[in-house]
Amino acid sequence: MFMAKKKKQREDFSTLGELSHNPFGSLGDKFGVAPGAVELSKKKEQKEKEAQPMLLVRMEKRRSGKMVTCIYHLQGDRKALLKKLKRSLATGGTISEDVVEIQGDFRERTTTFLKAEGFKVRQGN
Repeated sequence: MFMAKKKKQREDFSTLGELSHNPFGSLGDKFGVAPGAVELSKKKEQKEKEAQPMLLVRMEKRRSGKMVTCIYHLQGDRKALLKKLKRSLATGGTISEDVVEIQGDFRERTTTFLKAEGFKVRQGN
């Protein structure tokens, strides 16, 4: 027989406010890195992704019934993104002209991956 689990009490951290202590803050001085340098680089990457147009992810049918997932309007480092995509989807892919092509019908998984990377994505057919 199975017994019902007791619900755990959740801690309320809303009264603490924002945490201001950074335990690694002094390491920046030791290695010669400015404290806000990492945050600035992240903001720069975020601005580049926001400036990028909305990506279109759609499936196309090729010769002999092969399915290919295509990503349109991708700017920046396409090679690095394709490498991450191929690794996460465990499939092959290539870049032809301005289109990133992935072997197989991976529209859903590609869309969720790109959204997690911070891109604006629209899914086609």
